[in-house]
Amino acid sequence: DNDLVEIRRSGEHLLRLINDILDLARVEAGRLELNSAALPLTPLLDEMLRTAQGLLKDRPVLLRREITGALPAVLADEVRVRQVLLNLVSNACKFTRVGEVAVGARVEGDEVVIWVRDTGIGIAEADQLRIFNQFEQVESHDTRHHTGTGLGLSICRWLVELHGGR
Repeated sequence: DNDLVEIRRSGEHLLRLINDILDLARVEAGRLELNSAALPLTPLLDEMLRTAQGLLKDRPVLLRREITGALPAVLADEVRVRQVLLNLVSNACKFTRVGEVAVGARVEGDEVVIWVRDTGIGIAEADQLRIFNQFEQVESHDTRHHTGTGLGLSICRWLVELHGGR
């Protein structure tokens, strides 16, 4: 039974790697098209909080919902926005052992600002721009326990920019 669980986990990991590389290739080739429609943000953010709850399991981490006021629907590709948020929430949960993970949003002028914040290991200021480049990862004792490709945040950046965001 443990062997089957490990085989499945490894297969899912390989699938994520392949999908990340395919997304990266499509973005770089200008072949990634958005299927934009009116996207209500509050239900999507609430879904991310439920996902975070499952990822955190029994760790002593408080989940915070930081949504200020009513959020408008935005013109966006729901699958791609979900992909960005899921990556950010997964990273926050992966690197937060104690403390809190917050998902939030607010309207600022004609923009909606969305964030995922955590009290995990953090990223040194010198590394904060670099981590959005392809295949970049920050090395620390805690990150060695978590494998990744260093593509997640660069894909997130491209998807956000493809939507006209930053």
